[in-house]
Amino acid sequence: MARLLRAFERKQRGIVSVEAALIFPVLLFILVMFFELARIALVIIAVNTSLERSVQQLRFEDNFYALKQNQLNQLITDKIVNQSYGLVNEENVSLEVHTFSNLGEFSGSSTKSGDDSRNSDETPDYTNSPVLNLTLTLQQTFITPLPSLFNLGTSYQHEFQQVLGDLVIDDDEDES
Repeated sequence: MARLLRAFERKQRGIVSVEAALIFPVLLFILVMFFELARIALVIIAVNTSLERSVQQLRFEDNFYALKQNQLNQLITDKIVNQSYGLVNEENVSLEVHTFSNLGEFSGSSTKSGDDSRNSDETPDYTNSPVLNLTLTLQQTFITPLPSLFNLGTSYQHEFQQVLGDLVIDDDEDES
């Protein structure tokens, strides 16, 4: 009986090595994807924070109301890149800024002639604080080639939306 147990024990010695060889690639894949997903989350959070800070600080700019739309776009993009801790550069972000003279024009319910098709080189004339609709698209490449091996592509894309505006109540509407 003891001889049978020793023979069985000798046959079991190589099983741990085979199991480790089979499990190691799966564990390595999980570890690499964990780092990839953690980096994606870090970049998205950093860009979201820098976008919010940039929009909040925008009202403190001296010439905010006199900026043309393309100058406003460049100013916000520069602020986002500078405040994102070096995780993104100007090639990774695409910003669209749509300006509206008031919230009624933004919602499309304004009866005044609110043309969104105005020339971007014109200096806007605001009677009150403008409303900005910002759409930021982040295009970032993965740090490892692993996602492309599983047909996930070589980069990911995330879109941020931000609206900056003041709720200004007209005195005429307040009385009725």
